[in-house]
Amino acid sequence: MLYALSLALSIAAPDSKPFMRFPSIHGDQIIFTSEADLWLGNLKTGEAKRITNDAGNERHGTFSPDGTQIAFEAEYDGQRQAYVMPTNGGAPKKITSVENFRTVTGWTPDGDKVLVRY
Repeated sequence: MLYALSLALSIAAPDSKPFMRFPSIHGDQIIFTSEADLWLGNLKTGEAKRITNDAGNERHGTFSPDGTQIAFEAEYDGQRQAYVMPTNGGAPKKITSVENFRTVTGWTPDGDKVLVRY
């Protein structure tokens, strides 16, 4: 399946070779980082689509336990912070504003809070 996602990504960006990092899987869906953006893929069909396209770098996307949201880290204003957005698309919402933010590590089991490391 990862080959199919790689093929789909190379079709979406024909001038570059896909390099997929930081995968997170929920059911048939996979979120990963490529070209400094988040991509959402389907493990059954092998299709993938870019879901962020900002000037900043996005990485470490992780699904909420129910799969409806994605938490990730991004550098939109020059400083890395944690963000959340709906899996089916929408504007990212900033959830941290701290110095020395390190990374998003996951969610609490009930999906109420995002776990981060400082």
